[in-house]
Amino acid sequence: MNSKDPILRDVVRKTLEKFKKLKVSHLTPEKRAKVVCFYLTKLCELDSVGISSATRLLTLTRPDLAFSYNGSSSKNLNFLGGIPTDERTEVNYQKLLEMFYSTKWYQSEEPKYPGPDKLIWKCRLALIDLLVYEHNNGH
Repeated sequence: MNSKDPILRDVVRKTLEKFKKLKVSHLTPEKRAKVVCFYLTKLCELDSVGISSATRLLTLTRPDLAFSYNGSSSKNLNFLGGIPTDERTEVNYQKLLEMFYSTKWYQSEEPKYPGPDKLIWKCRLALIDLLVYEHNNGH
């Protein structure tokens, strides 16, 4: 992404501001995934923004709703989701979101008291990357 382009930066900023304000707790996993992918598509439509950069931006904005989907994680994520390809597509990302949103783990109650458990809970989807990221050993 060309971060020196002020128009592109402004569009990204406005898109992420809207994404940050989303209220989705009342939505089904399928509708929630669809809403997140609407913003993913908006970012991917911008010049020089690919799915890796777009998902990273969404994850930094809402770690409760998105995870990074890049070349070092897509193989394991797709395997986890039963997706028979290593391709990173918006359709595959949406399927993975639906899968994660449907789990008891994701739907667990927010911890009542401040502390590390609450912080981890609020970032739980972003933390998936820790489990699936495949280091290339410097290559």
